Amino acid sequence: MGVWYRLAQLGTTTVDRLAQQGEIPGFKLSGTWRFRRTELDRWIAAQIVEKTQDKPERPAQRSPPGGVGRRGVRTPMNAVEIEQAISDLAEQPFDPAEFPYAFLEAFGNKAATIKRLRAGASNKSDLGGVLQTSSIHILTCDAGRVTQTLAALKASPATAKAKAKLILATDGADFEAEDLTSGETVACAFKDFPDHFGLFQMYHGEKHMLILPGVSSEGREYLPVGLIDNHSLVSNLAFALYDAPLSNMALIASRLHLVWIATVCGKLETRYRYSNTLGWNTFPVPTLTEKKKADLTRCAEDILLAREHHFPATIADLYDPENMPADLRAAHDRNDEVLERIYIGRRFKNDTERLEKLFDRYTKMTTTQAKRWKST
Repeated sequence: MGVWYRLAQLGTTTVDRLAQQGEIPGFKLSGTWRFRRTELDRWIAAQIVEKTQDKPERPAQRSPPGGVGRRGVRTPMNAVEIEQAISDLAEQPFDPAEFPYAFLEAFGNKAATIKRLRAGASNKSDLGGVLQTSSIHILTCDAGRVTQTLAALKASPATAKAKAKLILATDGADFEAEDLTSGETVACAFKDFPDHFGLFQMYHGEKHMLILPGVSSEGREYLPVGLIDNHSLVSNLAFALYDAPLSNMALIASRLHLVWIATVCGKLETRYRYSNTLGWNTFPVPTLTEKKKADLTRCAEDILLAREHHFPATIADLYDPENMPADLRAAHDRNDEVLERIYIGRRFKNDTERLEKLFDRYTKMTTTQAKRWKST
């Protein structure tokens, strides 16, 4: 159905309430409300959970897709949503006065941030553009003067003083940008600037991603979560956690998480099928102290190092149960021991005991959350 869903079937009262209360950001086109698919999916899931009073807390460091939550708190946009937002921006009629703010908004800058820039309270530009401290200096210009404008941005004392990482110039026909840290440049037609998303993703601040496949073989003893850099784009066949701590990798790579996913998520034929909503957001995790996070981080690093020892072996090779390298298996076993001792102070006897403990924690977690919602 594309990026946007048409919501005529819910009725005028319902969709007006959703839009006016900010539960799902959307817009009206030819009398029909349209909402982003990710936001609609989240809202539908929330209604299902609310009706059963199951409202699991999301453990710290987990970043849901960008948007406005039930209480109006904006959550960070991920790379997929940002890419879609700048693609939409490139297709809109070019407004030289509004483009800098629209560009910043596409990257998830809050309305209050944009308002301060418009008012000049935080705009440090000395060229009549928009300069966000420690981030970006943007300037639109007359036709045919993009290259000269970019040079002016680079030479600007304000650019250096504000420690801008990226400079950007455009006249609506041509587009040029430069990463002042790496020296990487972009020169293209305005309509094509979303194709150079990698440069802007670095401006957004992402350094790495944890990635795991949407579907994984049921023969594997662990889910094959990996670590990739910010130059990569993740397709819809995989899930990504942007700039997530390595302690999250330790959680995903554990036997505990695999048995949880195998139980609560659907399957594709007989293979494990991952779900961020059903599997990751509901995974019950004890409170993690900084010491425990550090221990889990070391476990994740050991898993990555063990994989590197067998380069160029693929994930399929490494996680074949019959041929899994001994050092990689030992790294996973150590990860399981550290995590399981956080849960119960010892190793679990088997998967049945793992599930019993997980569902016990999940029940307590959702009961506590339901009471909080009732009291508000």
